[in-house]
Amino acid sequence: MSNSTKITHVFQVSPAILSKNINDEIENLVQSNIVGSCSETRGYITSVSNIVLVFSKISEATGFIDFKVMFDAVCVRPKTGNMYSGRVCLVFDMGILIDVAGILKVLIPVSDKIIKGENKNYATEFNSENSTIILDTGREKNKIEQGVFLKSKITGVQYNASTKSFNCFGILVLDKQ
Repeated sequence: MSNSTKITHVFQVSPAILSKNINDEIENLVQSNIVGSCSETRGYITSVSNIVLVFSKISEATGFIDFKVMFDAVCVRPKTGNMYSGRVCLVFDMGILIDVAGILKVLIPVSDKIIKGENKNYATEFNSENSTIILDTGREKNKIEQGVFLKSKITGVQYNASTKSFNCFGILVLDKQ
């Protein structure tokens, strides 16, 4: 799910950043540029801590200052088999999109009016008037609409280099089966 990783990064900034509050400026620089970023190897960086300035030097070519910093980062990299819970942010005839803590989204596809579950498949019925899916579990019918909290299991992950994000596909996990 999430892990802490030691990261080293070099920032090139204008000398205007130099002041008596340089440590605060460097921390703000790291927070604003690193938190929320995503890479294929690390995943989404959700927070950073223990920011340490390793070295700084003035670039002779540009006059800018290179700051090399080291910090701990909490990273979330989706992998096949991971379980995530989140709120439904979109319901449409082709499936359900679940937003996991504003970090990533998981698509639960509907195929031939069937949605795959962890232990069984469920019949669905899409209502286009109010963008809801009725999920028939065999024991009861559940209304899935925007804002409902659901659990999913990742069945496929693909990194999209152009958007610097992951495309995640999954199946529905119901607590009551």
